[in-house]
Amino acid sequence: YDRTSRLGELELPVLYTTGEFDEALPSTVRYYQSLTPGAEFAPGLRLPEGTWLVSKATSPSREAYSAFERTDLDHRLKGFGAKRLSVGGLATDYCVLRTVLDSLARGYVTFVLEDAIRAVEANPGDGENATAAMQRDGAAFVRYEDLLEGDDFSP
Repeated sequence: YDRTSRLGELELPVLYTTGEFDEALPSTVRYYQSLTPGAEFAPGLRLPEGTWLVSKATSPSREAYSAFERTDLDHRLKGFGAKRLSVGGLATDYCVLRTVLDSLARGYVTFVLEDAIRAVEANPGDGENATAAMQRDGAAFVRYEDLLEGDDFSP
C-alpha cells in the first residue's frame, strides 16, 4: 500500500472508486467481504494527497461495475485534460473490465496494470475472457512497477 504515495510524487492523478451496493452476486459479496469486511478501504492503504474518490453503485436496485456508470468521472477527467488512464483493482472480470471498456469507448488510451488486478472467477475462465475482451478492444497491459518508474506507455 505504501507504493500509492509514489504516484503522487510522479504528479499522476489518482482516483479510487467505492461502491456501496456493488457486486450483488452472492459469490462476489463473499469474496469482497473476505478481503475487507464492509468493503471499506484496507486499513494500511495510504491515499496520496489529492486523491479523487468516485462513488458508484449508490443504489441497492442498480449495480454499477464501471467507474464511469452514473458518476462524474468522465467530466472530471476531461476537465483535467486526461487522455490516458491506467486501471487496476478488483475484480478483473467485473469492475476492471467494465471500466476499461467504458474508458476505451470514450476515447481514452487505456492501460491495464496487469500486476494490480485480480479476477473473482465466478465461472472458470472469467478472468481470461475479461483480459481477452480488454485487449481485443484496444487496452494495453503493463506492469504497475513500470508506471512507478515513470515509463511512457504511449502506443
